[in-house]
Amino acid sequence: MDASIAAPSAISINATMVRRPSCIQQMPYFTRNFYPMVMPWGIPKLKRNRTLEFSNLGVMPFDETRQCDTRGTQKIVHFFISDDKFESVYLKPENCIEKLAQYTHILTPDFSLYSDMPLSVQLFNTFRNRWCGAFWQELGFSVFPTISWSNRDSFDFCFLGIPQKSIVAISTLGCKHYKEAFLLGYREMLKKIKPELVLCFDKPFPEMEKDTIFIDYKRFSKKEEKSWEDVDQNLDL
Repeated sequence: MDASIAAPSAISINATMVRRPSCIQQMPYFTRNFYPMVMPWGIPKLKRNRTLEFSNLGVMPFDETRQCDTRGTQKIVHFFISDDKFESVYLKPENCIEKLAQYTHILTPDFSLYSDMPLSVQLFNTFRNRWCGAFWQELGFSVFPTISWSNRDSFDFCFLGIPQKSIVAISTLGCKHYKEAFLLGYREMLKKIKPELVLCFDKPFPEMEKDTIFIDYKRFSKKEEKSWEDVDQNLDL
């Protein structure tokens, strides 16, 4: 090595000196840190929604919503569909505001948590679920959290950001062959969140608690609009 060439000296960089490029500063959803968060992962906190209007309430998947819906908007919009059908609610949240504002209630998006996913992806999907809910609540929407989990490893974060005594939504769709794993997470949810009411989309397992309301959402289709037959009241808890 040529002795005349000095090795570069260590440079101390003050974090306050770091500036994001101007193009990034102009991206309104870049940091996603607008709402109160649960640390250490920064999961957005949702507000407790205590009123669920059951009277003449229908059920609709997000991918069947439409602008200026003339079929009736007294519905609860759910996301128990393939993830690719609702990625836009997180990537471009402003694009669906006008459409979702028509409907009575909105569930937070059910971004998947699978046990064979890296935990970092499961954590990110939990973050996206809560962020969308906080975003819609800020706009004045009636929002209820969708809760999902994978295995024990997800229990550290998958229930965060949900106030105790909340009304929550879950689904048993695709869980028939994973009953014990599902019930393990279900019982953990009851312990940590102590939900006031659990809306179960698809048939619940017999072991599930009596405060679970079964919603047979498969019978609400494009061809035949129906309302919930078994409950005809406003539930104000």
